[in-house]
Amino acid sequence: MPGQWEYQVGPVHGISIGDQLWVSRYLLGRVAEDYNVDVSFAPKLFPEWNGSGCHTNFSTKTMRGGAQGMKYIHDMMAKFAPKHQLHISVYGDDN
Repeated sequence: MPGQWEYQVGPVHGISIGDQLWVSRYLLGRVAEDYNVDVSFAPKLFPEWNGSGCHTNFSTKTMRGGAQGMKYIHDMMAKFAPKHQLHISVYGDDN
């Protein structure tokens, strides 16, 4: 995607990922400031572009388990489906 860059945070255990994410965002902002570029965490920065900004990925050992892992993921998504609209409504503007 034009203009899209990505970096990874982790892996870390448990809730410490929140601290790591905040520090990484601070450092990204500081580096961007030094180079006079802008950073956006918007999910859909431009209307004509794919909405892939500031996404979060996570996985577990079960999820990485090949065909068994995909079944686990599909089962989990089916459990999330009934509350999809509620979840997306609180994840920020432009989702």
